[in-house]
Amino acid sequence: MAVLAGAYWRLLYGVDLTDEAYYTAAPLRLVLGARPFIDETTPAQLTTGLLLYPVVAAYHAVFGVHAIVLFGRHLHLVFSCIVGMCVYLGVRPFVRTSSEAFIPSLLPIAFVPFSLPDVSYDTLGSGLLVAGAFLGLRFLGTRRFAFLAAAGFAHGLAVFVYPPLVLPASAFAVTVGLMRREEWRRVVAVYGIPALVPLAVLGGVFVNAGIHHVVDVYADARRFHGQGGGVGKAVSVLADVALLALRSPLVITGLAVLVILRRIRPAIAYWAAACLPLLVLLRVDPRAESGPMDYVVVYGLCALPLAFFAGKEAPERAVFLAVWPSAFVGGLATAWTSNNGSINFGAGFAAAPIVTTVLLACFCDRGRQFAVFAAGATTVLFLLVMQFTFIYREDSFTSLRSRISGGPYAGMYTTAERKTFLDTIAADLRRLSPRGCGILFYDEFPAGYLLSSSRPHTNAVFESLVTGASLPAYRRVLLQYYRANGLPDIVVRMTSVPGFAVTMPVSNRDPLDRLVTRSGRYALLAARRDYAIYGRSTARCPATRRSTPLRGTSQ
Repeated sequence: MAVLAGAYWRLLYGVDLTDEAYYTAAPLRLVLGARPFIDETTPAQLTTGLLLYPVVAAYHAVFGVHAIVLFGRHLHLVFSCIVGMCVYLGVRPFVRTSSEAFIPSLLPIAFVPFSLPDVSYDTLGSGLLVAGAFLGLRFLGTRRFAFLAAAGFAHGLAVFVYPPLVLPASAFAVTVGLMRREEWRRVVAVYGIPALVPLAVLGGVFVNAGIHHVVDVYADARRFHGQGGGVGKAVSVLADVALLALRSPLVITGLAVLVILRRIRPAIAYWAAACLPLLVLLRVDPRAESGPMDYVVVYGLCALPLAFFAGKEAPERAVFLAVWPSAFVGGLATAWTSNNGSINFGAGFAAAPIVTTVLLACFCDRGRQFAVFAAGATTVLFLLVMQFTFIYREDSFTSLRSRISGGPYAGMYTTAERKTFLDTIAADLRRLSPRGCGILFYDEFPAGYLLSSSRPHTNAVFESLVTGASLPAYRRVLLQYYRANGLPDIVVRMTSVPGFAVTMPVSNRDPLDRLVTRSGRYALLAARRDYAIYGRSTARCPATRRSTPLRGTSQ
C-alpha cells in the first residue's frame, strides 16, 4: 500500500509541456478526426494513440480536455499494477514464499522511464514486454498454455505500440521454444497466433493509410529526428552499456566480495547480497534524467553473475534463462531506435531488474529471511524515490506548490511561474483562437493543442526543433501538407517553452518563419515573451481581425 500511495502521490506533481503533452495530444488528435500517417505523422506515439483511441474518445466525450493529462497518469498507474500482477503470477511458481514473488511485482510500479508517469510508447511498450515475459514464465512453471497465449497477445500489443519490440518478442519466443524443445511446435503456435492479432490490425492500419505514406513517415523520423540507425549505432549502444557497467567499481567490488563470502562466510554473504541495491544507487545520480534508467541497467546487469550462483536445477535459473536474454534484446531495440540512444536502454531492459531481485531473494532465502525482504524492498524504495528526485523538465519537487484548477492540467502541481505561463497563453487562445479556427503551434509545444479549443491544422502535433542543413527539408514536409489542405488560420510561434532549455529566435533560414512573419499572409495578434500569435489576414476566423496586437510577458 505504501508503494501505491507514493506512486499515486507522484501523479499529481510536475507539468511537462513537451513530451508528456504529446502523449496526450496524439491520441486526442485521432479522436478529433485526423487520419494516421496522413494528417498525423509523428510516428512515436501514433500507434499508441490508436490503442488508446477508445479510452480517450470516451473521456473526451464526457469531460472534454479537463484534467485529461492527469487522467492519462491514472491510466498509467492502473496499467503498472496490471503488469505487477503479471510479474507475481510469473515468479510465484519459482520461489518458496509469496513474499519473494510479491516484492518483485512492485518494481513495475516503482520504475517509470524518464520519470514520466503517463501512457506513452515507452511505458506501454516496456510494460507489455514485461507482462508478456512473466506470463510466459508462468506457463513454464505451470505448463498451462493459456498463459503462453496471453504472453503472445501481450507481446503483440507491445509491437503494436512500439514496432521495434518485435525483436525481443521474437527472442522470447525462441527462448521458450528452446526450453520446451519437446513441444516447440505447439509453443510457437500458441504464442504466435495471439501475437499476430494486434499485428494484423496494425497491418490493416498501414494498408488503409497507404504503405507509401507509412514508409515516408518512418523515413522522415530517421532522417530528421535520429530515430533508428545502422550497425554503428548498435555497436555504440553496446559499448555505452558495457562502459556503464565497468564504471561501477562499487558494484563490481560488491559482487566480488559476495563471491568470496559465499565460500568462506555464507552467513555474512546473505547480508552482503542485501546491500547490492545500495551499491547500485551510489553509482547513479538520482537527480539526473538518466538516474532511474542507469539504475535499472546496472542493477539488471547484476543478474548475470548472480545467475551463476544458482544450480543448474534451481528454479530461479529458469527465471533468468526465460526472461533476461529477451530483456537485453529489448534494451538494444529501444536504445537503437530512439534518438536518445543508449539512455533508452533501460526502457526495454525493464524486466532485468526484476530477475535480479528474484535471484537475490532466492540467494538470501537460503540463509536469512529478512535479507530477502531487504534486498527487494530497498530496490523498490530507491526507484520510487527517484520518481521524486528527478521530475521531467520541471524544477525540484519542493518547488511544485501551485495547483492548476482548470484545463487539461487540472489537479496537477507546478511552479508559480509555469502556472502563470499556462494561464496567460490559455487566456490569449480563448480570445484569439475560437473553436472554428485551424491552429498550428511550433516548435516543441504540443501542449498548445490541449490548451486551445481550435482544431489542430498540422501534419504533426509535435513540431520538433530541427537545426542546421536539415531544417528546410523538414519544413518542406509541413508546407507540402498545407499546399494540399490549406494554411492554418492561427499560428503560435514559440520563442521558448518552459522546461525546454532552448530559445528559438526567428530564422531567415526557416521557410515556415518566413511564411508566418514576413510573407504578409499573417498579421501579428499577440506578442509575449515566450510566444507570438499570428492570424491569417484573409481567414474567416474572427480573431484575425484584431488591428492592435496584445503585448506583454507570459510570466
